[in-house]
Amino acid sequence: MIFDVEAKRLSPEIDAKRLSPEIDAIIYSSAPLLEFTDAVITEKKQVEAILEIKSWIGTPDIFGDRDKQSGERNSLSGLFKTLEDRRPFIQPTAKYILFAFALGSDEQNDKVINRLKQISDMYAIVGRKNIGQGWKSDNNFIFDFDKSISGLIKYLRNIS
Repeated sequence: MIFDVEAKRLSPEIDAKRLSPEIDAIIYSSAPLLEFTDAVITEKKQVEAILEIKSWIGTPDIFGDRDKQSGERNSLSGLFKTLEDRRPFIQPTAKYILFAFALGSDEQNDKVINRLKQISDMYAIVGRKNIGQGWKSDNNFIFDFDKSISGLIKYLRNIS
């Protein structure tokens, strides 16, 4: 959880609207305000990056949900909304990283890559299902999609 200490002092009267939604992983500097077995509370200014971790993502996650009446995709939904909900709780220089074990979409790679760059500062996709292929065989996947895992590893190595 990230606490915006400049907006409200840490006290029993904490305004819940100033606390971040659940975040899967936080990369932060210096000691957190509070630390539990598997959770921390840190100040916004300490946050270097947050990671959204998904077992898999698909077309609705990337491009948005379809409107039931028009059939058009709402580009402000899906993972874009997740980013927008978390952005106020990280400093402008912090990265929002999307990590997914599998990506399944029948959209072309360049369109998927462009959208991933719009909805995250960095992404890492372990495997992307080839268009029109099933999930059963490893031959149906592109691993280290867009060399994104390699990019994440380089980024993590350079964090001081």
